[in-house]
Amino acid sequence: MKAPGFPHRKTGELSRIPSNEYLRDAIANAITMEAAWNQATRSSFAAFKAAGEALAAKKESLEHGQWIPWLKENMPAKYRDEPWDETGGAWGRTARNWMRIAHIIAHAHPAALESAQTVAQLFRLGQLLPEGGGTGGDVPELEMGPPQIVSRVQRWVASTAPLLTPERVKGWPREERDKLLEQLAPVRAILDALEA
Repeated sequence: MKAPGFPHRKTGELSRIPSNEYLRDAIANAITMEAAWNQATRSSFAAFKAAGEALAAKKESLEHGQWIPWLKENMPAKYRDEPWDETGGAWGRTARNWMRIAHIIAHAHPAALESAQTVAQLFRLGQLLPEGGGTGGDVPELEMGPPQIVSRVQRWVASTAPLLTPERVKGWPREERDKLLEQLAPVRAILDALEA
């Protein structure tokens, strides 16, 4: 396998081993881009949250059955060439995703929102919510069989395990631990049913 070449800053010659100058430049650039990514992620999710809250409020104001027609009438130009169906197509999925983000961020612990990576993990966790979860919607619930449910639980565990280590949770205030227990109560009931 051919080794990658690292250009020398002055001569431009390629070497299998990066120079210290190349490493310093690469690391400095990565740190700069990481900061920019963090800021862009936070800004993006703030925009998604604002759009999601507004969409959820609009949906609540409409009569049953009016939501999808409203989406079609107010479809952004970006989605006008996409296929349309009874759930609103790609535009409907985007609107629901934004509403889920707003719901997740509204119920997340404030400390969890300090990290852009954690915010992204919270959004992945939100994929476990049913369509329209927390948005008061009339979107049909997904009909999933055991394999699909197990797959989603696996993704939830993979994305959430770093946030809920026993050592970290033990250090939480009692009030926050009680809130977590309340949120996990349905999971405990499911475990009891599986073991019965």
